[in-house]
Amino acid sequence: PPSHLIDRCIIMSSPLRILSLCLVISCVCAVPMMHSPPSPSSSSYHQLKNPNCSGTEECPVWPTQFSSPFGLYSIFPKITNASSMFYSKYTDTVQAQVIDYKTKCFPFASVGTLLFQNPCKFYFNPHGIFFTQPGRGVRCCQFMKGVGAVPPNFLKAFTLADPNAEAPDLWGRSVKVERWEAEDNFAYWTVAHGDTVYPEKMWGHDIAFQDGPTMVTWRWGLFNVTDQEDSIFALPGTPQQCSQSCPWFDAAASELEDILLAAQASFPLHASYARASFAAASASAARGPSAERVESAEGAQSGESGES
Repeated sequence: PPSHLIDRCIIMSSPLRILSLCLVISCVCAVPMMHSPPSPSSSSYHQLKNPNCSGTEECPVWPTQFSSPFGLYSIFPKITNASSMFYSKYTDTVQAQVIDYKTKCFPFASVGTLLFQNPCKFYFNPHGIFFTQPGRGVRCCQFMKGVGAVPPNFLKAFTLADPNAEAPDLWGRSVKVERWEAEDNFAYWTVAHGDTVYPEKMWGHDIAFQDGPTMVTWRWGLFNVTDQEDSIFALPGTPQQCSQSCPWFDAAASELEDILLAAQASFPLHASYARASFAAASASAARGPSAERVESAEGAQSGESGES
């Protein structure tokens, strides 16, 4: 893909970058093993040399099709190893990805997800990013236009900062990694040559991702490199439903203010970021109805109630 499209995935507003990068883990703290990791031999990987890498002559490249579990982490609101899944299909005919936050949603998807941590999904395709959260009545809406799936060689937008760093993996094991950096304190970790936890054939396997300003992070599990069914990437609503703007401003201002005040003392950077996002959402909400409001109005007119 053209380099400016890859750069576009990196240089976006903070809550969107983690969504469009679709990557992984927190290096903020090591987490005790929750369960035994599967054998690395259960997955296969593609590590391809990329002459366009920054600071090195080789960098990992994603497989064209794969799925992988990951753990979601956040300092504020507090989220620790929330089970999630990532699906990717990037071929000549299909460029699509799905992030399934199976237990707790990405906290900065909306004011509501900041306050109430229900499951949700994000869909990426050439038309943009789409969002669904049935537990809060959002069947399908458009989160962002003009930003699609992440290309397999996304690391060309990063620079190799440290070829001999350390980072914990999904099971809390200390791994020798290569640390990659981008603008605004973005960081990514992949298995380095000479690591003793993963075999040499798994050089380049994804270990961790950090979204600098928000400190929302992921930790990858093992990749399952198999063909992905097109049905996985089908949007969960009608074209009309999915064309509506997502309901960012969907909670009472007083509720959010209470949360931000409580967070300010312990997490001033993140609380300030959330305040700025809240202010932007307020301005956006004043311009028109959101998808959630539209669906609620339709339900009221037809006498229906319950989830969309």
